[in-house]
This record gives sequence, C-alpha cells and structure tokens, in this order.
Amino acid sequence: MTALLKLVRNNSLLNSLVTMLSGNILASVLGVFSTSVTAKYLGVELFGYLVLALTVATVSHKVFDCQTWQAFIRFYSRLNKTNNRLKNYLIRFFVLIEVGSVILAISTVFIFQDLYISLFEIPLIYSSIFLCYSLIIFFKFTGVSVGVLRFYNKFYIISKIQVLTSAVKLTLVLYCALYLESSELYTYLFVWVFSDILLSISLGVSAFLVYKENNSDILMRPININGKYKRVVFKFCLFTNLASTIDLPIKEFDVLLIGAITNSSTAGVYKIAKQIMGLIANLASPLYQVIYPELAKRVLVSKANAIRFCNMIATYTLIGSTIISVLLITTLHFWVVLLFGEDFLNYKFLICIAIVFKSIDIVFTSYHALFIALGYVYDNFLILFFVNTLSLIVACISIPAYGAEGVFLAFIIQMLLVLIFKYRKIKGAK
Repeated sequence: MTALLKLVRNNSLLNSLVTMLSGNILASVLGVFSTSVTAKYLGVELFGYLVLALTVATVSHKVFDCQTWQAFIRFYSRLNKTNNRLKNYLIRFFVLIEVGSVILAISTVFIFQDLYISLFEIPLIYSSIFLCYSLIIFFKFTGVSVGVLRFYNKFYIISKIQVLTSAVKLTLVLYCALYLESSELYTYLFVWVFSDILLSISLGVSAFLVYKENNSDILMRPININGKYKRVVFKFCLFTNLASTIDLPIKEFDVLLIGAITNSSTAGVYKIAKQIMGLIANLASPLYQVIYPELAKRVLVSKANAIRFCNMIATYTLIGSTIISVLLITTLHFWVVLLFGEDFLNYKFLICIAIVFKSIDIVFTSYHALFIALGYVYDNFLILFFVNTLSLIVACISIPAYGAEGVFLAFIIQMLLVLIFKYRKIKGAK
C-alpha cells in the first residue's frame, strides 16, 4: 500500500487521474442522492418536468458550446512561456467566443419555449420552468476556466469544487424535503439551478487566481495578431463545436425523445437509470481530461509514442471497467433497493444493459482523446455527423417499439461505428 501511494505521488499524470477520479465519483454519488431525494418528494410526473427543463437548458447550451477548453490547451501549450501578450489574447478571444455562445443559447430557449411546453404537454402552472432553468446558461463561461485549471494541473481544485457544490445541492435538497413540507417543483428547481451557478462561478474565480499566479503580466495589453492565426483558432473551435453538437442526439436528445414519444414520467424514470449509467461514465470523464493535455504534448514529439501510450491506457481501463461492471451487477439488488426502492427493481434489465454498455464504452476513451490531440477535428465532425444521424434514426424507430430499452440499440451502433472510423484514421497516423 505504501509503495502504491508513493507511485501515485511521484507520477503527476497518475496523481491527476486519481484526484479527478475520486472527486468525480464522490460528486456523482452525492448527485445520485440529490436526484433520489428530489424524485421521491416530487413524484414521477413532477420530477419528469424538472428533468425535461434541465435537459432543454443543457442541450441549448451544448449546441453552441465550442468546447473552448480543448482549443485553449492545444494552442496555449504551443506558446513560449514568456509570450504573455499572446496568452492574454487567447484568453480574451476564447471568452468572447463563450459570450456569443451564451447569448445564442439563451435566445434559443426563449424562442422555442412554447414549442417545448406543447411538445412535452407541460401544465400551464409550470410553463416557466424552461426559462427558469435556463438561468444556468448565463453563468456557463466555464470552458476557459476549465482549460486553465487543467493546463496547470490543478485537477484537485476542480475536484474540490465539484464535491463541495454537490454537497451544497444535497444539503439544500434534504432541507427542502425535511423542513419545507410544502415544497413543490419550483423550490427544487431553484435549488438545482443555484448549485449549477455556484459551480460555474467557483470554477471561474479559481481559474482567474491560478492564471494570475502563473502570469504576472495578466493585465498586459494583448498582442494584435494576424487574421490567419485567428482563423486557425476559430476553425478549431468551430469544428469542435460541430462535433460536440452532432454528438448531442446520442448523449442528450434521448431524454427529450423519450419524453416526447412516451411521457414525462417515463423520461423521469429513464433519467434516473441514465444517472446510474453516468456514474460509470464519470470514471471516463477525468481520464479524458487528464490524458488529453498529455497526449497533446506527446504528439508534438512522436505520434507513435502517443499511440503506444494510448494503447496502454486502454488496456488498464479495460481491466478496471471489467471489475467495476461485475461488482455493480452482482450487487445490483442491494444498491438499487437502498437508493431508489424496490419498485425500481422492475427496471433491473435496463440497468444491467446500461452498466455493460458504459463499461465497454469507457475503454475507448483514450482513443477519442488521441483523435483530437492529433488535430482531426474536421474528421471527427464528419464521423459523428454520419454515425449520429444514423443512430438518431435508429432511436426514433426503436424507442416506440421497445421503450427506454430501445435507445441502447442506437448507443451500440454509435459506439462501434465511431470506434471503427477513428481507429482506422489513427492507425494511418503511424
């Protein structure tokens, strides 16, 4: 045990991964408890409305989110340590992009709110839930913040903020459930909104302090660079945005599709099942965040070296995900009853499918990170556009036929096809 702890401390990459992993797992567990309490006290129908409002706000933001943290790391890592004027330019340029994204996202919610109300059959008394939840978008300037913290290896700060805001959310939810017996949908909605806003503000403040610590000339006037460099940076951001937007039908639209095709109650139940799947997905999230900066640096030295490193990570991930999936499935009856009650055991087949699927999917996380590190943002967009269009068609057919379980057919098709196309491109990079 002592040797293992020493290895973690001495290996910066492993240390960052363990930090992010532990933080994500704890934050996810707290999130599951918050969801469980909220669902129990609101009931399936009202919880379904809350889930739909959350999903609309999330999708609206992600449609225009340029994932500036990836562009920040890619271009910032190529700058000379003393080139503070160009660093300041990049920061301001990316913030400007995020401002535009926020304006477009808020406008989208405002324009289409009546359509959402009609599509999901939301009662008039709850007709403002979409605009209320969209308040979180005003504070979604987190791309640059996350990029700064990840670049300077401040993963422990991100983990602490995630855990603390999740704890605040759970505390407020429990307070509403125990002491505000008359609490209704809007009470819990504003608790969820407040915790999201708190997360965004905390990341922003922390990133500013870290950047200031590492750049003494933070107030230096940014350099006036040529238009070609601007176009290169913006092109990277644009295709990263397009790729993430094309990925939304599989990652986010499933809840909206189920809500529109079935009802809000089914969407709420599926959201709980999806959050269980999200616990496994959160094992891969810190992995991507930690190895992407490392891969971005390695590909500059040797593409072959980066690919070997990627293969090693995938091997270890396979071992870990296999152990996790076996433990979760064998103890499923115990933890499902403990967290959600015996009624949820009726959906144990859905949960098992979700566990197996996500346990396989996270194995290939390193290849997705490598693909972007190699600069294949345009290829990534084309692959996701083709594959996700096909998967969305499959989902529209399979959900009416098989219910929530039908969406996993689309998930499997998407995972396999994306992996095949990306692997062939990466293999050609050798």
